[in-house]
Amino acid sequence: MTLIGSIRAEVIRQRHSRLSVVLIGFALGGVLIFLGYYSFVTYDPWSEVTVYLELVGGVIPLVVGLVCGFVAERELQAGGYAALLSLPSRRLALAGVMIQMEMLYVLVALVSVGPFALGMALWGQNPLSMGLWLQVLLGLILGGAALIPLTMVIALAWGRQFGILTGVLGSLLGYLLQTGLGDRIWWFLPPALPSHLSAGVPALADAGRLAQGAMDGYRTVQGLGWVMSIVLALLSWVLAMVWVAAFQPGRGRR
Repeated sequence: MTLIGSIRAEVIRQRHSRLSVVLIGFALGGVLIFLGYYSFVTYDPWSEVTVYLELVGGVIPLVVGLVCGFVAERELQAGGYAALLSLPSRRLALAGVMIQMEMLYVLVALVSVGPFALGMALWGQNPLSMGLWLQVLLGLILGGAALIPLTMVIALAWGRQFGILTGVLGSLLGYLLQTGLGDRIWWFLPPALPSHLSAGVPALADAGRLAQGAMDGYRTVQGLGWVMSIVLALLSWVLAMVWVAAFQPGRGRR
């Protein structure tokens, strides 16, 4: 068994599910709703982009919780995790599942950002360059990278309901930390990373609105967020690999 083989097997299994279609359709639907609204009601373009990215980043933990809950339930129904735990390497099997989910997440993030940027350009309201939109996309990807392993472990260990609940609480926390409550703490809390990293790109690009001291402080905190997104993603993957080696199905589940 190899990692590539594990990923390939998971991709083949995913072909029999409508999960990818549903997620991509959900992302496109959100893009069309916002573009349609902005075509009739015009605000400051910087605010339009920032609001959209904050809403998208805030809903990511919930979507991850729903997907991880679905995958955990699928594995449970497949002979009580037999497809995951009876293979020669549990770590490779779980890594294949999570990498496939990360790949799907990247695709959904691309669909959420690309058509929106194109639509804003067509409306003549696009304030960001191509390079900055790529940074926005990278912010969404890195911001959500730690959520998948953490939520997957919770869903497998305690069941689908707990995975979904984790997503719900993560989104609520993410939106709460978009207020002043999260100004100095959001960068080490995974649910807050997708919205802050992506929305921080237009905020820094439009830094002329901020005083120099405030801009320097904002840039420092954003830099911490980028670094911590990588650190937390690595730590969450390590946690998942350590956990799956000792996982005993049924313990802690209801």
